[in-house]
Amino acid sequence: MNSGKFEFRAWDILGQRMLEWGSIFTLPAWEIFPGTPEQRPYAVMQYTGVKDIHGKKIYEGDIVMWKGIHHKEKYLVIWLGKYARFAFWKPGNVFVSGLVDGGNIVKLGDIYTTPEHWKEYGGIECWTKLNRENYENGKMEGAE
Repeated sequence: MNSGKFEFRAWDILGQRMLEWGSIFTLPAWEIFPGTPEQRPYAVMQYTGVKDIHGKKIYEGDIVMWKGIHHKEKYLVIWLGKYARFAFWKPGNVFVSGLVDGGNIVKLGDIYTTPEHWKEYGGIECWTKLNRENYENGKMEGAE
């Protein structure tokens, strides 16, 4: 895990496109972080410092497949404010360990450009609710 470098990407809510690290430098800071999540025209996601088994960078908001010894499960990568760390999440289940480079993680996509990977758990609406809850009180379903 790379803990020395911060990187972000942003989903342009109005333009419906992902802006990668270099592209967001031209955006005014007041547009990226104006206040509450409902006021933002961009959804900002931080790089976790972890790459999947194919070398793809994993960001907050990514949908990953975690492969265990006897099973595999789909998770959403979230920032767990209460514990100040990234975690794997799906309804009723938070998996906070395992964010290790390579590991057994395969990036499937992200909540904005490939929401079909998260459809069974509520899609983008679920992600929006998680962000709001995390912003307001640092608590998320299944994180107790």
